[in-house]
Amino acid sequence: MDKNAKHSLVLMSLILLCFLVSHLPSSEAATLSTAQAVEYADELARKLADRGINISVEEADDLVARAHVLSMEVFEDNRTKCESLTQRMLDMFCSVAGVDVVVIYNSGGWGRQPSDDDDEQWGNVVNGIQSTLEENWGYDVIVLPYGRTERDLKEYAAELKELLWGFTWKAEELAVQVKFLTQNSPNTRVIVTGLSQGGVFTNEVMKILESHERVYGIEAGLAFYYQRQIVESDNTLLIGTNGSSSDPLIDGKVRVLLENLVLAHVRWIADGFEGGLFGFGGYFDVPGHDYDWSSQRIRMLVSEFLEEHFGGQGELAG
Repeated sequence: MDKNAKHSLVLMSLILLCFLVSHLPSSEAATLSTAQAVEYADELARKLADRGINISVEEADDLVARAHVLSMEVFEDNRTKCESLTQRMLDMFCSVAGVDVVVIYNSGGWGRQPSDDDDEQWGNVVNGIQSTLEENWGYDVIVLPYGRTERDLKEYAAELKELLWGFTWKAEELAVQVKFLTQNSPNTRVIVTGLSQGGVFTNEVMKILESHERVYGIEAGLAFYYQRQIVESDNTLLIGTNGSSSDPLIDGKVRVLLENLVLAHVRWIADGFEGGLFGFGGYFDVPGHDYDWSSQRIRMLVSEFLEEHFGGQGELAG
C-alpha cells in the first residue's frame, strides 16, 4: 500500500470514528426527577385552568408521566432532549385543549415560517382547510405552525442532516406529540399538512401515524428525489399539481430549478441579505410550485377529502 493510500485510509477511519462517536447515546439517563415532574404537573394544571379546564393533581401527574414515557421512546438516553420534548408535548396539549380539529402547518424550505399567514405558497390553503371545516360543519379549529429550524448554523446543519436521512428523527418528535394529543384528547382530530419540504416532512410523520385514527395528512409539491419514498394511505391526500401548470420540483426539471436558485440568490443579495443566514430560501419561487386556494382543482381535492373524513355536523367520521 503506497503512502497516499495509507493517508486516505487513516482519514476515512477518523471520519468514520467521529461519526460513530457523535451518534453514541448520552450516558445521562432521561429519567424525570420528582421535582421536575411536580413542576411540569403544576404548570400543566395552571395553563389548563387558564383555558377554563380544571383537572386534579392526580390527572396532571398522570398526563406528565404519559408524556415523558413517549418522549423516552425518542430520546431514551438524553435527559435534556427528553425534557424538552416532554415540555413541548404538554404545551401543545394545553394550547389545543377542548378544540375539535388541530391543523399542524409545516412550511417548506427550512421549516421556519412562523405563521401560515406569511406563507404565500401554502398559507391560504391552510386557511381554506380551516374555513371549510368551520363553515361547512361547525368544527372548532386551531392552526398550529410547527417550526423545524431556528435561525442559527447548528440548526441549519441539523435540518440538512434530517433532509438527507428523510427526517428520521424530527418526524418522530412530531409524531409522538400528535400521538399524545390524540390519546389524551379523545374528541380531538389532527390534520398534519405541508408543502414541498414541509410536505416531505408531513409524509414521514404520516408513515408513523398512518394506522392512527383521527390523524390525517394533506401534502403537496413533494420533490422528485423523494417520489419513490412516498407512502399513500386512505387518510392522506397527496396533491401533485396546482391545476394550472406542472411543478418543476415534482417533475425533476433540474435546469429550471437551478435557474431559479440563482435568481433567488440575486434577489436575496439585492435586498441586503434579508432573512439572515440562508435567507435566500425565502426568494426561491419556482413557477408551478405554488398551490393556491383560488385554484379550483386545489379547492376541489381538499374539499372532497375533508368531506370524506369530516363530513357531518359535529360527528367524528370513522
